[in-house]
Amino acid sequence: MDTIGESLSAAAKDWLNGFNAALTRADQQALSDMFLPNSHWRDLLAFTWHVTTVSGPADIAEALC
Repeated sequence: MDTIGESLSAAAKDWLNGFNAALTRADQQALSDMFLPNSHWRDLLAFTWHVTTVSGPADIAEALC
């Protein structure tokens, strides 16, 4: 039984479900809470038609909303 792999898979699914819910609600605080202080988000044409990098949880959340 691969308990570490299952645990990591569950953690990833939980994070993605929370991310989806926060995006759906456009909840900037919930999105900000999902990122570490030194986080960076690189949008490679996923949300916009531009390649952009955003740094910091609050700025990431604002860009995603």
